[in-house]
Amino acid sequence: MNQLRYITIFSFVLSLLAWGCGDDEITPQIEGLLHEGNEDVTITAATPYIPVAFRASATDLEKITVEVSPMGSSEVVASANLNNIINDNLNRVSLRVPFPNSTVAPSGMYTIHYRLFSKSGSQTASYDINVINTLGLPASTDGFSPIYMVGDASAGGWDNTKATPMFLIEGQNGVFTHTGLFNAGGFKFLKKQGQWAPMWGVDGNGVLVPRPTEADPDPATITVAAQGYYTVTVDTTALTYSFEPFDASSATTYASIGIIGAFTNWESDVLMTQSTFDPHIWMLEYEFTADTEMKFRKAGDWGMNWGPATDEERDDLWGKGVKDGKNINILAGTYTIYFNDLTGRYMLVEAE
Repeated sequence: MNQLRYITIFSFVLSLLAWGCGDDEITPQIEGLLHEGNEDVTITAATPYIPVAFRASATDLEKITVEVSPMGSSEVVASANLNNIINDNLNRVSLRVPFPNSTVAPSGMYTIHYRLFSKSGSQTASYDINVINTLGLPASTDGFSPIYMVGDASAGGWDNTKATPMFLIEGQNGVFTHTGLFNAGGFKFLKKQGQWAPMWGVDGNGVLVPRPTEADPDPATITVAAQGYYTVTVDTTALTYSFEPFDASSATTYASIGIIGAFTNWESDVLMTQSTFDPHIWMLEYEFTADTEMKFRKAGDWGMNWGPATDEERDDLWGKGVKDGKNINILAGTYTIYFNDLTGRYMLVEAE
């Protein structure tokens, strides 16, 4: 398989380079396909089309058609035409064929059919591609819902009901991060706890690929070679990720961390539960009976507390807390609260 191709222009592009021509008409010929069979093509909101390119030769070429069908089927799910061609000879033709969303044309193998028409005849060619169609999938994030990690390298292992939440990076829709302890092994990303799809894993080249539904092929895991602390960041829109070592050797390990605020008269902490897998990860389910404010702190000690850095961040239910930061504004409701004392990142997910 070739690497996934990422292309950023929506409209058709026709590249026509004139070269020497004679007076005799020539039956149109497709001289060389510039894409290879079985290559991967990813359809996204930014690239909602299939690129096709080939070299051709003809005189009086009148029309080029490109049709895309599921492999083994005569149904046409996408097509493009090029008419009114005035060049006597074509050195290269490039088209972008608009592709429908995944509910109409799900991920899988498709066949691209070319046909060239001229006054003296026609010529056809075809090849197969692997389409990864993300159009129409659930959004990567709906405000501040996390995505999750699952796998034997993560805290919950392969139990998808215990998948580890990742923190949304503020100001970057669809970008999530987690810094913490990983076991040697592998992991993937899930949209929701307890569900195996939508999922993100990697292909044979280590490129991030989505699994829209459980009927779609299961991608491979991201491999962790050795136990240790790492930072993983994933962009579920651009389909990229990074995985880098993190030095936690000098980090403080707290015996207890809690939340405090007007709901406790700023007098006592509601203690969070420390992860038994990673001592720097904390979680709490809590009901706020009225609108209020809160902060995170080392239990019973204002010497170490965390809150948002600016007033503009106070209304956000996710962010990166800093020492002696601002108070977080909370509306009444029941929340699952996550906190990472290595990075100060926090997240409050309201119960559905």
